[in-house]
Amino acid sequence: MERLEQLLPTDFVRIHRSYLVRTTDIRELVASEGSRTAVELRDGTRLPVGRSRLPVLRKRREA
Repeated sequence: MERLEQLLPTDFVRIHRSYLVRTTDIRELVASEGSRTAVELRDGTRLPVGRSRLPVLRKRREA
């Protein structure tokens, strides 16, 4: 996954150990039960966000 991350354009962000998404495709961050968070993409798909990835994702979305 790290190798793929290096090959993709810089507007992709790793949100989970299994998912890389383009930041422009993210509609919103969705808080779920407990401390779980997901992203909702423009097409309505929801993907989990790893807890360790959340601060980086928030920072990238603010930029």
